[in-house]
Amino acid sequence: MASATKNTVYVVTGGNRGIGRGLVKTLLARPCISVIATVRNDEAAASLESDLADISAGKKSIYNIVILDFSAALPVEQIREAITVDHIDVLICNAAASPPMTLATQTLAEDLRIAFEVNTIGPLTVFQGLWPLLQKSAAPKLINVTSSVGCITFQEAPGGAYGPSKAALNWITRALHLQNEGLVAIALHPGWVQTRMGEFSAKEWGYPGDPPETIEGSVQGMLENPSRWQGSNAGQTIGSTNMPTASWVMDTLLDADGGNAFPLVKPGRGPGGLGTPASGDTLDEVMFNGFGRVDGFNTRGKGLTKARTVVNLAVLQGEANLKKCVWFGQNRPCGVDYPCQNQLVTNKHCVASMRVSNWFDLVLYEFDQAYTWGDANNKAGEPTRMDGADPSLRSLYTYWIDLPLEEMEARASTHSTEAQTELETNHQFNAAEQNLLSAANRRWFAAAFGDDGWATVDALTFPRPDVPNGASVYGAWGYPEYTLDGSGAQRDIGFPSAP
Repeated sequence: MASATKNTVYVVTGGNRGIGRGLVKTLLARPCISVIATVRNDEAAASLESDLADISAGKKSIYNIVILDFSAALPVEQIREAITVDHIDVLICNAAASPPMTLATQTLAEDLRIAFEVNTIGPLTVFQGLWPLLQKSAAPKLINVTSSVGCITFQEAPGGAYGPSKAALNWITRALHLQNEGLVAIALHPGWVQTRMGEFSAKEWGYPGDPPETIEGSVQGMLENPSRWQGSNAGQTIGSTNMPTASWVMDTLLDADGGNAFPLVKPGRGPGGLGTPASGDTLDEVMFNGFGRVDGFNTRGKGLTKARTVVNLAVLQGEANLKKCVWFGQNRPCGVDYPCQNQLVTNKHCVASMRVSNWFDLVLYEFDQAYTWGDANNKAGEPTRMDGADPSLRSLYTYWIDLPLEEMEARASTHSTEAQTELETNHQFNAAEQNLLSAANRRWFAAAFGDDGWATVDALTFPRPDVPNGASVYGAWGYPEYTLDGSGAQRDIGFPSAP
C-alpha cells in the first residue's frame, strides 16, 4: 500500500479485535491517516474488513490489512517485506497473549515461553523489521502496549507469565528509546479493559464483574491529550477564559486539515530543545514526545524517588485506587459485600501522559510564547479572555489536571470511609466482635484499615511533593525539578496565571 501524500502512517499489530481493533477504527476515522493493521489469519482479516465497512473514514484516510501471525516470533526479513509503504510514523505493537495469572510458584515454564515469545520477542522483532521505515519519518514513534501487571515494584495481583513478559517489554522499550537518536519509544498501559484478555484476568483474580474500562475509553485515553479536551468545551468559560472552538483546536493544534497547524519550533534534544524537527511540529506531537523523555534524575524533591514520581503521576488515571478496589474484591472475607465504586476512580480526562505532566506544562508555555494571539491571519475560534489579556493554554492545562485530581482524591476518601463503615456496621468488624472473627478475617481487616492499611484515607491520598508556593500541590505543573527540556536541563518558567 502506497501511503497517501502527507498522510501519517500507523502500523497496528493485533488489529482485528479488542484494543487493536479500537485503535484501527479510531485512527481511520481521522483525516489524513494511513493505517496498516496486522492480523493472524484470513478469518481475522475478514472479520476486521467487515467491521471497517461501516466506518466513515476521515478525509484522505486509507487502510490495509496484512496477515502476520505473531504467535511465534517471525523472521525480521518477513516482517519488513510484508509492510509495503515508503515510511512509518507510528508503530503500535499491540498483539499479545495472556497465559493463566498464576502465582510465581505455580507458573509453568511453557507458559513463560509462550508469553515471552508473543509479548516480548514479538514486539522487538516487529520493531527491528520496521525500523528502516520508521527512520524515514521526521518524528518516528514506537508505542509498545504494556500492562501494570508488568510493574516490578507494585505487584497487587498474581501475574503468572504475563507479568514478567511485560516487564521485559518495558525494559526493551526504554532501551530502544535511549539507543536510537530521534526515536520516541514508550510503553503504554491501556488500563484494565473490557476485552477478552481483560475479562480472562478478571476471572483469574476472582474480580466481581467486568473490567472497569471500555475499549472506546481506553483507545481515547491512548490517543487523546489535553488539546482535544479544550475543543470539547467550546462555548464554555473557564475563569476569565472563553474556551476555543473545536475547529480551532483541531486545525491549529492537531492538524486536522493536513499541514496548516501552527508549528512549534524547538528542534533537537539539546538545551532548550523539545525534540521537534527543524521545521517544527504540531502541539500534540511535541506533547507526545514527553512520553519517552529522559531526565536522568534518580530523586526529585525531598525523599520523592523517581520510581515514586512515576507512580504518583501514573495514578492520575485512577489505576492505583482502582487496583485497591481489585484487592478488596479478591481478599474480602466470605460473604462480605459492599459497593466498590471502582467507576468513581476511573477518570477519562486523566490519561497515561500525565506521568510527564510537567513536560506538558513546559510545551504549553512555549506555545503561549510563540503563538501570536489575536492575529487576523490566524484561524477563527481561538480562546479569548474577558479582560482583554492574552489567553494561555498553559493556564487552561493547570485547571484541566488539578480539578480531576481533587475530585478523584475526594472520591477515594469517600470510598474508604464508606467501605470501613459498611464492614464495621454490617459484618461485625469492630473491636467488640474481634474475638468472633477468624484469624484470616482479622488479618484482612488490619491490612485494609490498620495504621498502614491499604484502604485508609491516607493511603488513598496522593503524595504531596515539596513544591514551591504557586505550583500544583500534586507536582503536576510548576515543579522546577520536573520542568526539564530535551537535554534534561531544568527550565525556570515560573507559574501560570489563572485561566
